[in-house]
Amino acid sequence: MSRREKLLANLDREEAELRVLLIPKLRDVAEARTTGLFVTELNNPWSEVRPSKDGTEILAKARDILRMAENLDVEARDLLATKVMESFEGATDLTDKQRLGPIRLARKLL
Repeated sequence: MSRREKLLANLDREEAELRVLLIPKLRDVAEARTTGLFVTELNNPWSEVRPSKDGTEILAKARDILRMAENLDVEARDLLATKVMESFEGATDLTDKQRLGPIRLARKLL
């Protein structure tokens, strides 16, 4: 197995780990058990809202995966990490009056 093949396999493993982290948290949000997942240390427009530790971890992992993909010249468009980044950024975009609330967004991602 070449170095590139090993790195690509590692990228696949990281995506699988992201999925394992993400799905239970999305289910919790979709079932309205918790709705703060999408508010993280990196994207929190509300000073009075405490960032989600789980959301911050998930978003950081997604960013790491996208960096790996970029370093490997892998098209990121179809990666789960891209969908996560877009969703988390969109969830707290106060300029988008049509943005989905956390429950609908979680259901869409599931």
